[in-house]
Formats: sequence, C-alpha cells, structure tokens
Amino acid sequence: MTFLSNRSSKRNQEELPSYDDHQPNGDVAPAYSNEKNGNNEKLDSKKDDVPVVDLEPIVFDGKVVDWDFMVYNENFSHDILTFVSQDARAKYKAFKGSEGKNFDRALDLQREGFAMPLLKAEHHSLARLHSTKYMTIYKYTPPPAAENRLFDKSIDRYVFCEVTKERCASYYKYKLTFTPDPKNPKNDFSLFMIDHQRYPIFDISTYKGRRFRFVYGHTGFRCKWSYELNAIHDGEPSLTDDISIDGKVNKNNPLLGNAWKNNLVPSTKFRSDFPGARVGVALETSEYFHSLQLHFPVRFAFQDLMNNGADVNHTESINSISTDSLVFLCMVSIFKREEDHKERKRRSNNGRRGSRSPFLLSLSG
Repeated sequence: MTFLSNRSSKRNQEELPSYDDHQPNGDVAPAYSNEKNGNNEKLDSKKDDVPVVDLEPIVFDGKVVDWDFMVYNENFSHDILTFVSQDARAKYKAFKGSEGKNFDRALDLQREGFAMPLLKAEHHSLARLHSTKYMTIYKYTPPPAAENRLFDKSIDRYVFCEVTKERCASYYKYKLTFTPDPKNPKNDFSLFMIDHQRYPIFDISTYKGRRFRFVYGHTGFRCKWSYELNAIHDGEPSLTDDISIDGKVNKNNPLLGNAWKNNLVPSTKFRSDFPGARVGVALETSEYFHSLQLHFPVRFAFQDLMNNGADVNHTESINSISTDSLVFLCMVSIFKREEDHKERKRRSNNGRRGSRSPFLLSLSG
C-alpha cells in the first residue's frame, strides 16, 4: 500500500506541455519519443486558464504515472477514438498502407502496442423504443504475432465496456459494465454514474474503496465547459451512498432533493460547493481549424494513482495503460459524447451544423 503525502509534485510546479496538433511530414512517421507531446513546446497555463492539479493525501496501490491522451471523433461519425498520445495517433496515420522498410518498422511497433488507438466508443441511438443501450466501448489489442499484418481496428479489439443510460425523475443513471479480461468473465464488474438534473455533479459508485465525482463547470470565454474529477472526502454525501443494486438513488439522500425543483428551477450551486481531493480536470480550449474540420480541443489532466503495470515506463504503448485508467477514460468518452450533442443542438438552433471535436487527455501525477 502506498501513501501519497500532501505535496505538490514536480509536474505541478512546471508549465504543462503544448497540445498543438503534431503531425508527421509526408508519409514519414515522427521518431519515437517518450516526451508527452513528441515535442518540447510548453503551454502557457494562464493563457488557457488551465487549473493547477493539486493532489491531496489518498491511499492507493500502485504508482503515480503521467499520460497524455487524445480523444476525437472519427470523420463522418459520432464514434470516438482514444489514443495514448498525439505521437501515437501521428504514427498510426503515417503507417497506414506502409510497405517495405516502413511496414517492418510499423509491424514491430504495433506488436508492442505502439502507433495504434487504445479505445473506440460506438454510440447507440436512444431513439429506439425503450432502449437504454447507450454506448459500446472497445479496447484495442496489438496484432497477433502469428500474423504478418499491421493492426486492423475492425478485428484487433474486444468489448471492454457496455454503457446503458436511463432517465429517472431527478437524475440520469449510467451503468458501465466492464470486461477487463474477455477470457475470464469472473473479473467483470459494474459501476453506476449518477448525473444530477439540477446540480453540476456526476457521482460514481465506490471504486477501489473510494468515492469519486466529476463536477461540471464553465470556466470563461475561452473555455465553454470543464469537468473536474474529485475523490469525495469522508463525511461528504454522494448520490451513490446506499444506492440500490439496480442503481436507484436512495430517496432520503440529502443531495437528491425535490424532482419538480430539480427539473425546473436553476441551481445556485457551483463547483466550489462540492469539495473533494482533486484527482483530475478536463477542460475545453479555444477553437481552431484543422483538416477542414472545426475542432474544440479538450485537455484532461489526471493522476493515475493505481498503476501496477510492468510497462508503465513505456507510456506510448497501449499495454502500459492500467484498468483503472481505462475505467475513467470510458467515463470521459461519455462526457465527450454528451458535450458534442449539446454543441450540435446549439449550432442547430443558430442555423449552423454541429461539429465533431477532438479531445486531448493528459493523465498526470
């Protein structure tokens, strides 16, 4: 068991890396690097109002590991792809259709889990009659060693998480069913995430002995929205306290309140009204044009405090990502989908078509 003292990490004292899109020149993939962004540029945190991530004492098993994830929508689709880094995405795009020496190099890297996506979230329409099936999230795997081919995203994958969504009187209920090992279904487990209709909170049922909460907030003109991930302090209420087996919130929960009020009366509570030990923060940055699409990049700084993987020093490989990180990434995919949906509705109301936006994630300790 590792106890993390109440201290500011070295990463918190430094400027965070730049998230300008890093693309290869021509068909040549960028050289492999363990740099978080494949370059040495720095991001002016004041310019983009990036909150400093403060780690309070939390007890977990494992190491504190830094990640830089990138999440974006596939072209002409609402589906969402997650990469370990921009460098991984750039290599994956550059190695498509590789031949000769590039093929051999790509094959060697992909067999080790490099230069390929990590997750794919496929959205299901809730318009079908009484359907609660919301999203299927696949985890990708390296191409088999016995086959002389590059990674194929339609084959080299398995269902890692199934998500259902159901509307209740005062909240939305998401149920996430995880399959960490498809060969061992005994390891399957489920979590509930409760989205309060009035308060800006998404409470998560107990995971690894801790209660977590995402808190939604607006951060200003340059950033339309953000989500802060907190570990809820002992003694503070959560919507998942005494939650039923089927995910129904206890009627006596102090956070639940009146259903009529929750649906019709605006909340006067803000992020500061829901304190906790900050574990991560996701925030949207300013717009920019790339590849003829309008993007709304988002960065997500997160402390992976539970990583026991043997490959954690090879942070560009999908093999280095712990199940704990994957669990939170699945939740981030849900937020990504919901925010894209809100943005499309806003643009539709303004007489414009909605855009599908990429998402930058940084898991940091």
